[in-house]
Amino acid sequence: MIDVQGLLIKHRIPPTLLSKEVLADEEFLEEFAEKGEVLFPFAFPGLIFRYTKGIAVDQEPLASALRSEYPNIRVISKDPLSFPPFRRVYVEAPPVHARDVVIRAALLDVEEIYGVGRESFVATLVSEPGLHGYTYVSAFIQTLYDVEDAYRLPSDAFYPVPSGPMGGFVLVRKRRISNPDQYLQFLKRLFTAKRKKLKNLGVEGGRRPWEMAPEELLEVFETTMG
Repeated sequence: MIDVQGLLIKHRIPPTLLSKEVLADEEFLEEFAEKGEVLFPFAFPGLIFRYTKGIAVDQEPLASALRSEYPNIRVISKDPLSFPPFRRVYVEAPPVHARDVVIRAALLDVEEIYGVGRESFVATLVSEPGLHGYTYVSAFIQTLYDVEDAYRLPSDAFYPVPSGPMGGFVLVRKRRISNPDQYLQFLKRLFTAKRKKLKNLGVEGGRRPWEMAPEELLEVFETTMG
């Protein structure tokens, strides 16, 4: 295991700035590092940088710690939620921001999105129509990406040890649409009342959003937008 706490002490970073569970098991880190060059929002401690190259995006003082600890990477000091386009994005964000990182990566036309997160978030990415966990995020991501892998990870592979189960995922781009922002907003509107029929949401059709596959929702969107 990598000593995450030691890195925080070394760079005088308050633990409260970490605000996420960091993958610290070297065996799993090596597996994740096989992806090649990757962009990392919310990068520090960014322990995966011991095994791979890429671009780290985080604010000070975390950015300075990254520059000191990992001279082989490029560091951008800015809001990690405003990261630039890149072919691959690794997600290891605070739980409150994991969804935002994945959605922004999708809107930026990122080819592959992979990483770790709370198992409940990973479940949302793979949830199927008709299930409780099927949300606008599920529909949006599954419209644009194939979920090539989703699995549980042991809690003791992280620091700090999370209170609940963790998971990993791999998303690979399968489709591009001309207006993803509008499609995302369209899904958000439908899923605010996902059990109501489309016709009751101002859209032609008698089915309910939560029962419809992503491809069907995209077809409704394209028809509606004309």
